[in-house]
Amino acid sequence: MPIGIGREKARRSLTSHLKKQVMQQAKRRRTRVPRGKAEEKYISLRTGLSPKKRFDEVFDMMVSTHLRDEYVNNVEFNSLLNLTGKIEATRSQMLWRATRADMKRYFAFSEKQKWNNKFKLTRREASTRFLTGKSPKKIKYIRPKEYYAKPSSQYYPKPGSSEGKIKTKIIGAKRVDKAFADMMKAIFSIGDGMANIPHVKVTRKFK
Repeated sequence: MPIGIGREKARRSLTSHLKKQVMQQAKRRRTRVPRGKAEEKYISLRTGLSPKKRFDEVFDMMVSTHLRDEYVNNVEFNSLLNLTGKIEATRSQMLWRATRADMKRYFAFSEKQKWNNKFKLTRREASTRFLTGKSPKKIKYIRPKEYYAKPSSQYYPKPGSSEGKIKTKIIGAKRVDKAFADMMKAIFSIGDGMANIPHVKVTRKFK
């Protein structure tokens, strides 16, 4: 056998062996769908870029993804959560007296009434449900059937592929939270000073 032919067969055998190794490694890595954060981001991008606008549970999944710590201003985000507590506290069937003691009690109560505390939700779930006006309950990240790829296609993870594609800007939450707190302080302070006027009896209650 000529030497050249033997070398060519050896080269082909080595190339075939290396190809098999690469294919086996790729087969171990590939999966039908992304998982965890990658799945959340896929659903969010697919929903946001789709020409079909939807406001169902999938929309809430997208909003929740946009409220991840890597995308939001935490000051505005915390103010949004504070608002859920203050508003929820005003809905409670409680009798409040317009006194400093009850004002302190109201603001302490509003902390417990924040949706993430009251309904045992994550911060993202609580804020999402508040923003979309839906019932405060857990969000299940279940990909819609129309978002699945063809059975013949495969998914290969690409770390960082969503970078720069998701952005979030919360405007006005801090300002509104402060304004709401100031309004409640003003309500609790109604009649301050009148109690010291002779022959004037002031009883301040509101529900």
